[in-house]
Amino acid sequence: MREINPAATLGDHPQLVGVLFALVLALSRVSAAAANAGSAVSGP
Repeated sequence: MREINPAATLGDHPQLVGVLFALVLALSRVSAAAANAGSAVSGP
């Protein structure tokens, strides 16, 4: 039984890296939209 190497695992699944990147990008966009909405509501 071989040890699990995160780098090797990601290297074996490049599409997983794309999914993770898309997820992070989506989260950042959602947080940015929430920040914009919050500033618009609390703004003058």
